[in-house]
Amino acid sequence: MTVGFLAQPTSICSPPRTRIQLKRRTTVLLALVSASTLISTPALGQGTTQEPAPRRHFIGSSLFTLANIVPLDDPPAFYQLNYGYHLTPKDVVSVEAITW
Repeated sequence: MTVGFLAQPTSICSPPRTRIQLKRRTTVLLALVSASTLISTPALGQGTTQEPAPRRHFIGSSLFTLANIVPLDDPPAFYQLNYGYHLTPKDVVSVEAITW
């Protein structure tokens, strides 16, 4: 008489992988990750790309204004628009128009 939990488990799936198969799979995955990293990363330190011209003007808003889109019984009715101008890289003049 055999007891069910003492019997050797039979696997319907594929047989267990050997160490060599696991090492081969790991090596192939490592090679693919390394190759994709090398291809997708631009060459660093060569300075072939030009930096974009600095943008002096900017326009913005608040993410809270997206709550006006949601169909609610009582929407917040909040609107905001920002305009700014860079005098220097650190100094900015900005104007905000806000209604509540």
